[in-house]
Amino acid sequence: MFWEAFLGIIIAIIIYNLIHRIFVVNPTKKTQLASEQHCQAILNSFLKKLPADGYNLKIVNSKVLSDVWGRGIQVFEYRLAIDDQNPANKLNYLKEHLNQLFNERNQNPAVDDNQIKITDLWRYRRSVHIEMAYLANQSTEEYINDIERLTE
Repeated sequence: MFWEAFLGIIIAIIIYNLIHRIFVVNPTKKTQLASEQHCQAILNSFLKKLPADGYNLKIVNSKVLSDVWGRGIQVFEYRLAIDDQNPANKLNYLKEHLNQLFNERNQNPAVDDNQIKITDLWRYRRSVHIEMAYLANQSTEEYINDIERLTE
């Protein structure tokens, strides 16, 4: 009797995890991947719009930050390689120009899409890291509100 109950509990846990993965985890990851690629395409187009000023900017890699902040959060980190002897100058330049481009995009009534906000921008060694939030759901908006409260 004990082994039958134990086996039943194990089977129930396996079935629950399988259903959870099929109906919750996989669709969330697909949505996040599509949003990440969409944000990356927009960031790439904005990087091409920036005045050259001798800088060579390209996205080296990106990652979804929902593992850190929670399920459903659509926040992505992009790492840019820079060809510059003074990365601090590049950081200020990017903050100013990218924030301006994203603000113009978000306020443009012709853009029928969710807003994108740069939540953080920093440099580490010879890379610039840009953290962007795609405001497509309530979880991401709550994350933005929490971040803004922390920086006040």
